Amino acid sequence: MPDLMLWKDREIKRLKDELERAFSLVCEGLNCPDFKTAAHPLQGALHESSEAIFFDGVITGYRVEDINVEISEDSLVIAGCKREDFCDAEYALSGTFRTSYALPGKIVPEQSVARYRKGRLFVTMPRKRPGFHKMRIEQE
Repeated sequence: MPDLMLWKDREIKRLKDELERAFSLVCEGLNCPDFKTAAHPLQGALHESSEAIFFDGVITGYRVEDINVEISEDSLVIAGCKREDFCDAEYALSGTFRTSYALPGKIVPEQSVARYRKGRLFVTMPRKRPGFHKMRIEQE
C-alpha cells in the first residue's frame, strides 16, 4: 500500500469547500435551492411591556400561507408546513417546523394580532388585566 496518501486537515477542508462550492453552482444553474445548511427556519424572541407581550421573529423559506400561529392564555405556537417543486418538478422539497413559547404572563387571545411582512412575523398579545366583575344581587 505504498500508494496511499495521508490527508491533512487542511487538504480535507479544501476538498470540502470545493465540493460545497460546486454543489452551490449546480443548484444555482438548475434554479434549485442550496441545501448546505439546515438551520431552523424560525429565529425570534419574546419581549414584554406592562401592556402586552410581543413576539418578533424572522421566518426563512416560508410564505405567509405556509405559517400557522396559535395562542392560548399562556402559550404561543408557531408552525409551518411547505412543499415546493423545483428542477422542472422532477424533485420536491418539503419542510415543517413547530415552536412553542411559554408566555411570561396571561394574555387575552381574542385581542391578539399577528402580522407578517417581508419574512418577518410580529405577534402582539395584550396582557390579561386582573380585575373584579361586579355582580348583581338578587333579592329573594
